[in-house]
Amino acid sequence: MVAVKRLRTGARRGWDYVVAACFLVLVSLIVAKLEHDSVEIFSDYARVLDGDTLILNGRHVRLSGIDAPELAQTCRGPNAVQPCGRDARAALIALIGTAKVSCEGQGTDKYRRTLATCLADDRNLNQEMVERGMAVAYGRYERQEKQARMKKFGLWTTEFDRPEEWRKTHDRSQSADPLASWRTWLPSWMPAQ
Repeated sequence: MVAVKRLRTGARRGWDYVVAACFLVLVSLIVAKLEHDSVEIFSDYARVLDGDTLILNGRHVRLSGIDAPELAQTCRGPNAVQPCGRDARAALIALIGTAKVSCEGQGTDKYRRTLATCLADDRNLNQEMVERGMAVAYGRYERQEKQARMKKFGLWTTEFDRPEEWRKTHDRSQSADPLASWRTWLPSWMPAQ
């Protein structure tokens, strides 16, 4: 009888260790998830790179939930080709004006830019860009895109490739760096040293 009781106690102790180990694993997974999803709030005056990318405190910030035309992207207007990438950048510059920009960052994209929702003068820049038709919805703001399309705001007055589709057929250097075309063209005519 004593041997059976010791066997049960040993088995119970084994189960206790298994339950404790599972509990510790679960707690560590929860902590890791919370650290990964942590929200970071930062603000400063911003430099606008394109219609959905800012530089704030030396950090590249991608406005999450939207996709604006790339700088080199053009759209077909009723009478002429329009520089819709540069127009989107100008619209974001105008939205910000001289205000300080505050962002709530959460995670990074594949280019290691901070993904964020940003405000200037209490206006949500991400949402405003879509509402004005200067960017398309990219995982959020679908209702705002639908309204801009119906009202024919911004891009919706033209024929255009969605920025994601445009990038598939164009070199990344054309889309990210406003001086990329100059940097590749200048060395071609400069004399060799």
